[in-house]
Amino acid sequence: MTLSSLAEPVMGATVTEIHSDEVKSSVGLTDYDGLFLKTVSDDSYAGQKGLRTGDVIREIDGVRVTDRNSFWTVYNLVPAGRPMALKIWRNQALTDLSVPRSAAPRRSTTSPASFTPAPAGTGRTTGVKH
Repeated sequence: MTLSSLAEPVMGATVTEIHSDEVKSSVGLTDYDGLFLKTVSDDSYAGQKGLRTGDVIREIDGVRVTDRNSFWTVYNLVPAGRPMALKIWRNQALTDLSVPRSAAPRRSTTSPASFTPAPAGTGRTTGVKH
């Protein structure tokens, strides 16, 4: 199991990086960039704001999402309640969606792992704590 295949919660949805050719092919992408929404229940915050199972978050507030750290770097800077501009890959096309930042914790303590961001600009994770 790789770090990219670990699922973690985002706005009540379960997301992973695009970690395999199977996932990449299933959504019709030619690269591995983005966060894949593995499950989104209708009653979750993400579901109520228009996100769906199978969506891929490709961009947040104008910043390309290449992996989970690139997403969290921007997400954690957005104040609760402020709309985030998301570019979502859905049905093999980009869709724009504005989603207010939830007041939920920035990283869930129930996540299977917590991730320590690397120094700014490196785009890498320095460690995983189980």
